[in-house]
Amino acid sequence: MPNTYMRPSFIVAAFLAVAGCSASPETGQTDVQTVPSQIELRKALQTYFDAHPECTPFFDIPAEARMEQGSYRIRQLDAFVAAGVLQRTGEIMKPHQVTGVPEQYARYISTPLGEHSLRPSETNSARTQICYGKRKVISVTSGGLDENFPDRLSVKYDYQLIDVPAWTSSRAIIEFYPGLGKRLTGATESDGEDLMRVNGSWTLPKQTAFGSFDFTQEGH
Repeated sequence: MPNTYMRPSFIVAAFLAVAGCSASPETGQTDVQTVPSQIELRKALQTYFDAHPECTPFFDIPAEARMEQGSYRIRQLDAFVAAGVLQRTGEIMKPHQVTGVPEQYARYISTPLGEHSLRPSETNSARTQICYGKRKVISVTSGGLDENFPDRLSVKYDYQLIDVPAWTSSRAIIEFYPGLGKRLTGATESDGEDLMRVNGSWTLPKQTAFGSFDFTQEGH
């Protein structure tokens, strides 16, 4: 009769293999690696997005623009004045950087409405950024954990941009940035991120910025 006796250690190893677990060679303790639930994944993403709205670089405030005929920058800043984000406080004289000849500049500051959308840049507090909504996660999907990087998980998610401020739909802004309306329709978009497990919890590491619309550039 063949010997059917199996050593206990072999039985444990086989069980762990089926369960998707591994035993630490140093401690002998079982290390269970499980993919987080969709609820956990949505919470990890939404927690980050609630604290980090969709923002993009903006003009440093107070902003100044040289007054000259057909000035593009003046028209650009005046669009935000018409939208209620900025207000023009008057003109100042500044010497030309090369010739020293005095030149006239228009000066702009933020309005109370603008204060709700303007904030210091996260990468440089001396610079200004403008925020125009936040991501609301609709659904999340993920693959399995990589045994070589068990504390990192790539996810794909669908989201909608919500809490979009009213100034983004003002006539002056839409005319100057005709492509903006197409990005703020509330339609469902898709994106992907890498989550990290820190102290047992899944989180989204700090990102530089999610905003893809640069208001400081020429009209999109």
